[in-house]
Amino acid sequence: MLSSFINHDFVNYRKQTFESDRKKFSSSVRSKGQGNIPIVVDSVEEEIAQCLTTFTSHGSVSGIELVVHMDCTLHDVLKRVKIHLISNDCEHLMTTELALGLEEGTIPDLSSNLGDIYKHYRNKDDKILYILLTRQQSVYDYIKSILHYLTVKLKFWT
Repeated sequence: MLSSFINHDFVNYRKQTFESDRKKFSSSVRSKGQGNIPIVVDSVEEEIAQCLTTFTSHGSVSGIELVVHMDCTLHDVLKRVKIHLISNDCEHLMTTELALGLEEGTIPDLSSNLGDIYKHYRNKDDKILYILLTRQQSVYDYIKSILHYLTVKLKFWT
């Protein structure tokens, strides 16, 4: 499943950030040193998406930009996301199990190596790895949450 499922992007960060800005972020990360990976963590779940909102001088953007080394794991990313949630007064989200999903519809094991994931799942246009934070623990429920998000948005757009 791709993010452009039914011709509608469900990664809010990508919808709210100009392609030139996304490419600039990606290039700056990759130029900082060999092995650095540009990652954006976002969510299709409204409450989580609000907690992942980043405030800049230009306004607010859904999702958080991370610079992570390719030798790290998804567990390392989840730790950084939890720190962000705590700093945004969203620790209530941690009362339930959180998972990291890929935009193509899988929930990889947290011990998965980021270098391998980046190699196979990065966005081909801006070279950013998009990861979606979710409360869903099964692939079925994860895809169902994405489909729910899309159907609500499709009703809004029509």
